[in-house]
Amino acid sequence: MRFFFTGFMGSGKSFWAKKLSKRLAIPYIDLDEYIEAKEQMTVAEIFTTKGEDYFRQYENLCLKEIVSLHNHFILSCGGGTPCFYNNKKIMKALGKIIFFEVAIETLTVRLIRKKAKRPLLQHIANEDVHCYIENLLLQRKTCYEDYDIKVDADLINETTFANILKEYV
Repeated sequence: MRFFFTGFMGSGKSFWAKKLSKRLAIPYIDLDEYIEAKEQMTVAEIFTTKGEDYFRQYENLCLKEIVSLHNHFILSCGGGTPCFYNNKKIMKALGKIIFFEVAIETLTVRLIRKKAKRPLLQHIANEDVHCYIENLLLQRKTCYEDYDIKVDADLINETTFANILKEYV
């Protein structure tokens, strides 16, 4: 089974993907890390030197490559992955989309702490992060719909989450 963990940046996709990968003995792949290894630069560097359009095209190619090479995994997707090209259609057709919902206040605190690693936030003042998140979530609303499982990442625990995924393993 292929699990695609989606949701806004900072929603806990990578955290839960790593944790559940070990618990359920399912291979873990982080799409951003995969891209970074292939490009030999960080996502932030790709955004800066090659631009977001390049990144999104390459993200699409890497997603296609991963699903062509692996039949069983938990993939932690970038926050924008389902919003570009036909990524969401690919994920929906070839696996289960797990959407992580998190309160804007929680995202704001998490993302202010890690702004340096978030290309879309690097030039946003701390006092404007909450508003930026709100606006981007509104823009991405339709991208984050049509999931197979919705997880309230503010409330979920490892046992409950593992039991949900076990139904599909």
